[in-house]
Amino acid sequence: MNLSSLSGNARIKQHLGNETDGDGLSHAYIVSGVTGSGRHILATILISATLCDASGDTIPCGSCSPCKKIASGIHPDVIYVGRDNIVSVGDVRALRSDAYVRPNEGKRKTYLIEQADKMKDSAQNALLKLLEDGPKYAQFILIAENSEALLPTLRSRCEVLALDPVELQVDEVLSGHANTLFSAIMSGDELRLFEAGISMDKLEREQTIKVLSLLQSALTSAIPTAQNPRLLMRGAELCSTLQGVAEFNVGTSQLLGWFTAELYSGNI
Repeated sequence: MNLSSLSGNARIKQHLGNETDGDGLSHAYIVSGVTGSGRHILATILISATLCDASGDTIPCGSCSPCKKIASGIHPDVIYVGRDNIVSVGDVRALRSDAYVRPNEGKRKTYLIEQADKMKDSAQNALLKLLEDGPKYAQFILIAENSEALLPTLRSRCEVLALDPVELQVDEVLSGHANTLFSAIMSGDELRLFEAGISMDKLEREQTIKVLSLLQSALTSAIPTAQNPRLLMRGAELCSTLQGVAEFNVGTSQLLGWFTAELYSGNI
């Protein structure tokens, strides 16, 4: 599954990758996490993957007709519930009636239920019955800030995808950047290192410093077993120097371009 638009959350990405390689997507998910954690991004990915015309690792492709309609919020088989009001028992009953109307275009019909953790117990119990005996083509994605606020019986009928806090996601992304730079250095490919630096131009000052710190640690750790330890020592020294330079709000791509030039200047 293509989860590139979701920041961080390696654990969820690996889990969903294994799931789509095996039995396919579940009929019911609870996507939980604080505001800004990527709940709606993940929900859109799940919905798009269900209805996408592509296959394999490319889903959702983002370019087929179903993906474009979902992105625009106009796919007839995607129903949004609870955007303006907390879902009530009456809403669930109406949803149940609609669920038995077969999909218009796709193989499944998906209901995205907002504020699921704010539903009263009566509404949750009504939804539970639908999850248990609803039509096989119906899929339900519940958005919640706190999945623990949902009834245990309802949680047990869904697959819970708990998104990491934003801080952890950022750290994970920055670690990925540092690993990309480290791999480029270890490969000895100057162009690859330069291109990796260019791709990180949108990082903020604090993020650039964190990437340089992580890279410095990786290079230092690899020195004892490296074929060219002097290159790695030079790289670690440059990382230390550039962390100080980064304090002056110099662009990340400019810093890493200078890093590449100095590292392969021929003085080692």
